[in-house]
Amino acid sequence: MGPGVQWWTLPDTGASILGARGPGTAVVLHVLRMAQTRKTVSWPRKLFHFGMIATTGLVVALSGLPHGLAVAIMAVAALVLGGLDVLRLVSPRWNERCRKEFAAILRREEECGLATSTWFLLGAVATMMMSPLPFAGLAFLYLAAGDPVASWVGVRFGRIKLPGGKSLEGSLALVGVCSVLGTLFLGLTGAAAWHVAPLLAMAGAFAAAAAEWLPLGFVDDNFRVPVATAAAFVAVAAMLMPPVIV
Repeated sequence: MGPGVQWWTLPDTGASILGARGPGTAVVLHVLRMAQTRKTVSWPRKLFHFGMIATTGLVVALSGLPHGLAVAIMAVAALVLGGLDVLRLVSPRWNERCRKEFAAILRREEECGLATSTWFLLGAVATMMMSPLPFAGLAFLYLAAGDPVASWVGVRFGRIKLPGGKSLEGSLALVGVCSVLGTLFLGLTGAAAWHVAPLLAMAGAFAAAAAEWLPLGFVDDNFRVPVATAAAFVAVAAMLMPPVIV
């Protein structure tokens, strides 16, 4: 390692970067550290979040698996991966290693609490138990697509704050994107007739937005958003298209 260059460890995250000594390094450290909070958009985290949850949503919605089998598979995944996450919290050495290896996608608050992936898996099991698989898969797609859109719009254009720290602008962006996504998904997959699809899609979109900004800090939005979205799908479908629920 040449003169004037050294490894820097990010405060509160344990992540290391290679950089030059000097004032510029402090700026880099500050930017990278802030990227792990909810006040900025951490794109590595958002892309990982989108890829993991969108893939899960498509598989759940389109796989054709029997409902009970799909729920059982998701429950096993939640038990195994969630169990490993809990073990991380009781093992300081393992937790420290995870902090370093996954610094780009871990928030600081996850270092001492459950990872958002665990919250998602728990929410996925609850969502799939309460709704048909196409609705559950679409609820996951709403979370995958809506969250990064709402985050970016909120950080870039957000002015009107809602409870829970979210912005009205971000929530409206989520509603718009998810309404279009849901209408196309429901219509193209045949999960709902085209004249019903927009109503279902919008109901789920508003439920997702409300669930995201509700100040329920003890329940992560990766749990409550898909559950609320699927509940809205089921409720509206029960009124407009009862055969889907039977």
